[in-house]
Amino acid sequence: MNEINETVATKSVNVAGSGKVKTVLFCIWVMAACLLIQAVVSFVGVIPKSVQLVNQYGANTKEYTEAYNEFVTTTPIIMYLQFAASIITFVVAGIWYYFGYVKKEKGTAGNRTLKENFKGWPDAVFILTGAIAAWGLAGTLSSISTLLMPKTAENVNNVLNMALGDGTQIIGLISAVILAPITEELIMRGIIFKRSKRAFGIVGCILISTIIFSVMHLNIIQGIYVIPMGLFWGYVAYRYNSVIPCICCHMINNFIGMLVPINFPPIILFIVLGCVAAFVGVRFGIVGKENSPETDQEGDMANV
Repeated sequence: MNEINETVATKSVNVAGSGKVKTVLFCIWVMAACLLIQAVVSFVGVIPKSVQLVNQYGANTKEYTEAYNEFVTTTPIIMYLQFAASIITFVVAGIWYYFGYVKKEKGTAGNRTLKENFKGWPDAVFILTGAIAAWGLAGTLSSISTLLMPKTAENVNNVLNMALGDGTQIIGLISAVILAPITEELIMRGIIFKRSKRAFGIVGCILISTIIFSVMHLNIIQGIYVIPMGLFWGYVAYRYNSVIPCICCHMINNFIGMLVPINFPPIILFIVLGCVAAFVGVRFGIVGKENSPETDQEGDMANV
């Protein structure tokens, strides 16, 4: 009898381990699919100009390269392509998340909605101050990374300027403050969060969604400073059982980063507003296992 129990236990462990590996691979595949959409849109978008330059310069690769680099760096083509890619990714992620998770979870026992979890002004204060505090820590990490890797930081800024403009183009602002937050949260704190929570639990899914979010930026500067934001937004997704507060946090972050001049060290925001968020979270029971938004059913997930 003991041997049978041991065999069953071993098989259960193997199944669980296999499920975790599949989950990680799934999360990586989701990230790769999103990056592939952006790459395909960018490739297709520059084909007409590339053909024109080939016809103009022929086999002279040096002049072709110089002309192509000038084209992508001095025109808003990258910004427009980023905008188009964001719209396509948003549509794909929105359909995937709604029909793959939200619709299936509606009416599920123990699946409390955002309306049921959001109790009023304490939650609003917790989300707002926590989001800005996370941005303050991210800004601090960004400053440190820039000091340690100035050349890399310069390259990152150049890429961001090409993709989003200099902060004055309306299309760049829409991409950064509206489309990117919605799309990325549907993917990270929606699809990936949902799938990974089934296999790894709350701590694991927050870590996995944060790591994937970090890697998806494809550069070490942003990869470092988005970590505190990803961790906080992951907890928010869990606490309120919804991606909507995460989208709001992401919009706040990008809005501050692009449009709000900060003339003092961002670490001050992290310390001051972090303390406020912690106080409100503890004082009103927002933070803590006793206020879990879910039942013991591990499969429950964010319901928009």
